[in-house]
Amino acid sequence: MIAGPVDERAFPDWSMGFRRLDRDQAAAVAGFVDLARQDITDVLPPEVPQEVAVFMEHFARHNILLSRER
Repeated sequence: MIAGPVDERAFPDWSMGFRRLDRDQAAAVAGFVDLARQDITDVLPPEVPQEVAVFMEHFARHNILLSRER
């Protein structure tokens, strides 16, 4: 990722998971964002560095495409 020291996380309350969920299960997860249906820039706090936003958008698009191929 980006080289250099990090004093604190840009989004400390966020977590990521890699489990397949149906819509009902996803709706029950607090803070869940369906990146297949919502743009990452709509949910990121404005203070998140641009590099983080670009990384997360790329990650979401790449993994959504892969999951649709399976």
